[in-house]
Amino acid sequence: MSEDYFYNKKRIDDLEEGKIVAIDRLKGRVSLYLRNGLVSTGTYLYDIKNLREGMSVLIGRVSNSYVIINEVKGIPKESVASCKSKTSTMDWSAFYTASGATAVKRAARINNKLLAVGNNGEKMYTEDPTGGSGWNTLCGGAHIGNIPENPLVNVTYELTIESGDSSPFGPLYMVKVSGEGTFEDNYYTPRIPALGCTGQDVIELRTSLEIQETYTEGDPPVDHTEDENYEVCQTLNSDVNVTATCGNATIGYVGSLTLKPGETTTFSIEGAETHVGALTLYMEEGGNGSFVNGVYTASLATDDCMGSATIKLKSVSSETCFTACDSVEIEVDGQPKCNGATIGFTTQQMAVGESQTLTIIEGETPPYGTMRFNLWSGGGSFSENTYTAAAENPDCVNNAGIQLLCEIDGCSPEICDTLNISVNAVLGDDPAGFDRIAKSEQCEYWPSGCGETWWCLSTCWDRYFKCDGTVLSQNSTSLAGPYCVGCGCAAANCPIPFEDRRTPAMIAAGCCPEQLL
Repeated sequence: MSEDYFYNKKRIDDLEEGKIVAIDRLKGRVSLYLRNGLVSTGTYLYDIKNLREGMSVLIGRVSNSYVIINEVKGIPKESVASCKSKTSTMDWSAFYTASGATAVKRAARINNKLLAVGNNGEKMYTEDPTGGSGWNTLCGGAHIGNIPENPLVNVTYELTIESGDSSPFGPLYMVKVSGEGTFEDNYYTPRIPALGCTGQDVIELRTSLEIQETYTEGDPPVDHTEDENYEVCQTLNSDVNVTATCGNATIGYVGSLTLKPGETTTFSIEGAETHVGALTLYMEEGGNGSFVNGVYTASLATDDCMGSATIKLKSVSSETCFTACDSVEIEVDGQPKCNGATIGFTTQQMAVGESQTLTIIEGETPPYGTMRFNLWSGGGSFSENTYTAAAENPDCVNNAGIQLLCEIDGCSPEICDTLNISVNAVLGDDPAGFDRIAKSEQCEYWPSGCGETWWCLSTCWDRYFKCDGTVLSQNSTSLAGPYCVGCGCAAANCPIPFEDRRTPAMIAAGCCPEQLL
């Protein structure tokens, strides 16, 4: 079918004329301004690269859809010279005055309307070909309507074009100039900013200009130029804010914040009612242990005794926009712990060469680490948990000092308990020491010449000990005195601490009673 067919008058009467205001070359769709003042969408049967914004086109309807047939060819001028001659006879003085500018920088005939641009950049137009009256602003007061005050991301808003107090110069249409939101057929959808928490989408309301001839002050008319094909009527700067907030959200946990390797604590989010964004629990990089599904498991690197980890809560609205809400510090204690373990023993008085087996008595919580006995002073030896005293003990230098240790490789051991053992090498009945202890004490009322008095009556044991710590002999002694308060002895009359009565020869021979430990 030839182009001439579409210029057949009968066929033209069946078509409609429109103007292209925007072209989506990716989707193959064209926004059209129709004569009834509406903007609609059409398609083109040929190569869309041949179309341009501001082009006048013939439009047909197929199945209620608009199809662009071809460009509308303008009516040829009689000659360029005649056009210039015609326009050069205009009364430009009236034109200058009507434009309101001190001087007209440029004038143009567009769509049979006269456009003037003053030195101050102001643009006005008139439909009076002489330029003598009826000057209007290019946009006629048109503006964008239905603008959302606080647009939400991924929510679609329909923007509208609202008419002003006069007609615009050309078709009105909107385009998105910049930003990450989407804009199609006047439907605007803000999107999450690619970087940071805030962004801005810029949408312009424009009126189309199709310059046919340009006039410059003082010069004859020149040929057609395309340095401008639209005028911006309004710029909409739509701020997009996805800043995350925490509200009253905090970290809650069940368990301890001081853990041994292998122990766990469960964390949760509490008070999550007023936040903005997605609340996320995570472990800060560089910490000891692992954090999976809200459960922290403590661990340490080899040879480390102490470590730490930090559990954090943040509110996230995008990959590059988040707000820190709360944090909790965890201490990982890999040091050995006795947890109340003590030494179980049979006696603290042993003879030279004698053996006894020691035991470990645990507290309510088992020890953390490896337990062992350590002979830290004196003489003798250990075989597993059995201690064997030294074969001799001059001057008691081989009395044993034994520690119960809790150990972990790479860490300082913890001393759980200490046991001292006296090792005796001297037999016989020579007294090595003496003490006095109470057998009984009571208060009795004794009349006296000085008045009625309470007396404290005590029966004591005087004891003498051998070198092996056993009692050699003991004698009963009675004491009395006014030491009563109420019906109780205010001060004990009997006790005398253990007295060392060994001779130098006995000490050198190894006379070592346990009472001297």
